[in-house]
Amino acid sequence: MSPSHRNTCPIRALLRPTNTQIQSMPVPSAHLQSNFALEQLTELATRSATPQFVMLMASIFGFDLPPRVYIKLQQSLCQRTFEPPLHRINHEASDPADYDNGSRTINIHPLAFDQLLQAPERAWELLALLLHEFGHHVDNVLRQDLAEDIVRTGDARGEEGLRYARAMADCVITREHAISIARYTLADADEAEIIVDCADAMQAIARFQGGSGMDVGKGTNHREGFEAGSSDDHHEGRFSHETIEAGLAGLGFSGDERQTVYFGNWLRDYSQLLDPKIVRGADTPKDFPDLLSRSALTRIVDVLAARKFNALRKKHSADFTVTEAKLGVYRPSEHVDNPRVSNPKPQDPKSRDADFEPWVLPDNALLEVVHQSSMKRYLQRSLDYMRQELAHVIRLGRTTEGLQRLGAALHVLEDLFAHSNYVELSLIKQGYKVLPWTSKVECRHQFPLVTGTFSGADVIGSLAYPLAKLIAPVQAPDISLRVPGERSDNEKMTLILLEEHQNPEWLLAYTAYLEFRDVMSQTAVGKYLKLYWQFTALPLQQIKNVYGTVFQAVFKMVGNSIGDVQSEFGDPNSNGSTDPTHSQLAKDHAEHPFHELAANLAGMAVIDVVKAVVDHWNGVPGDDPLSVASAYFAHPNDSQWQDETVRQWAEAHSEAIRRGGLKSELDKVHQQLRDSMTAELTRLGQDGMTSWQYVFSTIQELLGIGDLLDKNAVPGKDGKFNTKDFGKHVIQIS
Repeated sequence: MSPSHRNTCPIRALLRPTNTQIQSMPVPSAHLQSNFALEQLTELATRSATPQFVMLMASIFGFDLPPRVYIKLQQSLCQRTFEPPLHRINHEASDPADYDNGSRTINIHPLAFDQLLQAPERAWELLALLLHEFGHHVDNVLRQDLAEDIVRTGDARGEEGLRYARAMADCVITREHAISIARYTLADADEAEIIVDCADAMQAIARFQGGSGMDVGKGTNHREGFEAGSSDDHHEGRFSHETIEAGLAGLGFSGDERQTVYFGNWLRDYSQLLDPKIVRGADTPKDFPDLLSRSALTRIVDVLAARKFNALRKKHSADFTVTEAKLGVYRPSEHVDNPRVSNPKPQDPKSRDADFEPWVLPDNALLEVVHQSSMKRYLQRSLDYMRQELAHVIRLGRTTEGLQRLGAALHVLEDLFAHSNYVELSLIKQGYKVLPWTSKVECRHQFPLVTGTFSGADVIGSLAYPLAKLIAPVQAPDISLRVPGERSDNEKMTLILLEEHQNPEWLLAYTAYLEFRDVMSQTAVGKYLKLYWQFTALPLQQIKNVYGTVFQAVFKMVGNSIGDVQSEFGDPNSNGSTDPTHSQLAKDHAEHPFHELAANLAGMAVIDVVKAVVDHWNGVPGDDPLSVASAYFAHPNDSQWQDETVRQWAEAHSEAIRRGGLKSELDKVHQQLRDSMTAELTRLGQDGMTSWQYVFSTIQELLGIGDLLDKNAVPGKDGKFNTKDFGKHVIQIS
């Protein structure tokens, strides 16, 4: 990358001026100074052991740079020789901010800055901007100044600014409640400070900087911009369960209440991971990683919940702890899925866990279309579940459990529009030629309301990919010294997985390492530090093997799924079937032409139902909430509430209507989603193994202990690993 170039990338942020504003509003005369990002990184470098610092930086800026480059960065920070970037309020900046690699300047658009001055409570957004763009600056310095003779790649892969901001939000070092993040002066005014609550700001940034940071485009090559918005946030026409329920703010729900409702909804989403295909029965021998116990999967989801709902978890731990009873297992009725199974594996899911619904085979009456309603009979089960949860909501009132059960009920209601052909039938009703994804049958409206079956095609997106992200995270292992007894999320996940492994020696080795680290954390570690890093290599080699084993199983699952796709993927628009697959119907992804319309209808239904619930709580006379919700489980030809919304949307989206009428277009969308998911799985596996390998090369380069990583340090063909000597060293040091 030439230093004279500037890099840009698309921007999605809360501080976002429009082109009209940019042209019409004057540029204020303002100067900005900020040392916070540099001071934070300097303090981190000063407090971190070198291997710990190297691993953190490599996970952000890339494993393509050798450890010595990151060591130079740490040295320059500790010696106070690292040159900070300049800061400018600049009308040429991408909105709201970007980083110029040539001049090494962080540019903030004046309108974004003006928005901040008008709303001081959003000061954390400026901190997000500063951290994000400072990450670009660090990457620039690493590759242009510190890499020396190394062939420069031009830029870290993906969006390193996003990764840096998230990492720094997770590494809050300062103990101060309120911190100054910047100073600024306006024309003819005194200097002023911008102050934020550190903990609250960092939590907000962790939510704001969504995504993995590995798949964001780089734009024009010489200037890098700010990518923002939680993966659950609504941006550029993308919707989720969380964004739909954000609309509850208009009904008087506080932020904590909305998150409590979403927690109940979120649990329904993650219950899908407890699928009969991978849940091990209580009396079934361990078979890791092909099968996992319900307990292990539940605890894994609990680790994720602690991260996702961190603030609520701290306030009300018990209410936001994931238990087997709260999470449940995958039940098609809770997601409005078609329960049809043509090739049942296992034969009886209830033999693995009594909470599973029994398989519904092709001749089951639940798969019939009810003539009068023109709906599949199994939809009644989903309606019954939603009504059951709403009945609890009415009984419990505006309590934590009541709000969580409201989220569970709303999940079903929202899935009705995302997982069925409701949108298509609504468009056909108004004369639009779109595919119904069902054949005509003997019923009152000819085309019935149907949902999709969970077939092999859906394993990739709904099971294999989420499992890969859950049980084999990309991040390299945390090899830092911690407070005794404290465990990182990755360590918690690893402990859960090793408890599932057939060979107990692996768990013993890893537990011994953690106990050894606890001892080291309480010791005058100077003379023992090298010994600590040496012994770190031994158990982590075992976990690396576990990681590889997990991904082999996941890729096997994907391969089998692709084979199923070839044999099961048919065309229900013409083959006489009323059982499309979930992939054919699902509008969860923004790539589907009807994604936005489905979300709009779901949002309208949610507000209607929740308003009835709130009125009931408040004693306001009105319709029964259960009746209000039940009315949405109807064929579009039997309701009118959606007609005007559908008509207006269709008139404004002719291209989406055109695509929705062509099977080739929708097949292309489905194929692209599967391909991108498979490619992402491959990347997860490759990056994960690269990060593990980097651990060992780092330890060897820093400490010269390559001789420890020989064939005797890993399990042999019999799978045995001798932990006795390792344990002795723990005892000796203690």
